[in-house]
Amino acid sequence: MAEKASTNHCTYCFDTLLASLKDDDVPSPSFEDANCALFVTWKTHFRGAVGNWDLRGCIGTLTPRSLKKYLGQYAIISAFKDSRFKPIPLKEVPYLKCTVSLLSDFKDASDYLDWDVGTHGLIICFEDQDGNDYSATYLPEIALEQQWEKKQCIDSLIHKAGYRGKVTEALRKRIQVQTYVSTTSEVTYDEYSTVKKKKVYWSA
Repeated sequence: MAEKASTNHCTYCFDTLLASLKDDDVPSPSFEDANCALFVTWKTHFRGAVGNWDLRGCIGTLTPRSLKKYLGQYAIISAFKDSRFKPIPLKEVPYLKCTVSLLSDFKDASDYLDWDVGTHGLIICFEDQDGNDYSATYLPEIALEQQWEKKQCIDSLIHKAGYRGKVTEALRKRIQVQTYVSTTSEVTYDEYSTVKKKKVYWSA
């Protein structure tokens, strides 16, 4: 049976992030170990209204890893090393939400339309005419959040992989597609603080 994401996983990500920012020791994880492909996503409402969440970092691994050993590492990598964003500072932590995604049931698709929006995550791999390799992934919720149809999602994923040429039907039919499913859990900083039974007051 696939491991399910839980609030304990998200709480541990907050523990790890705060420990890194404050140069403290990281508490021991309160969940059982398992080998899983995983992603850690940080979102923020630091510069907007509560409830309007902006992506702040999302990095993970498609290779199964020990949760106890690697979940905290990917929480830090996602917070500090996502090249699309500046590293998360201490003052922004109270505005964060953490989502942990645990991935399973990887399968080869028969073609680029052989998947269901909102159910499957996607991994694509392909070569261009010069022999350059491209690959990229979207988590299952991305197509649903963006209200994409299947072809729109595939085209966006091709561009995410770094391909800058024209996306043609011939290219779509040439790509290799793998699907997966995920379980997710999310915790806001306020929920985290309640779980930890303390409030931390931050300075700018």
